[in-house]
Amino acid sequence: MIKWFKEVLGITPQKTKTKAPAAKVPAKKAQRQKVAGGPAGKSAATAKKKQTKATLAKLTKTAIDDLAKAELKIELDRRKTKDALIKDYLAAQKK
Repeated sequence: MIKWFKEVLGITPQKTKTKAPAAKVPAKKAQRQKVAGGPAGKSAATAKKKQTKATLAKLTKTAIDDLAKAELKIELDRRKTKDALIKDYLAAQKK
């Protein structure tokens, strides 16, 4: 307790804290992380290919609507069910 007061008042020099070494990530896992890149990277990776019903089913309704705006330049009605959004997206994708 006294040491803490001395450090706060500046009587003794503060100890420098060393950072723990970073955990090593296996090469394959690191490569997958670079490709996926999180939520933003996921939409960019899936945007390069045609969407399927299975890939769209993994997304949320808002993500499907955002993807439709970005890729197909259409706006879907988010009041509909997710299945209806997927059907509308796939129909617009075929055009």
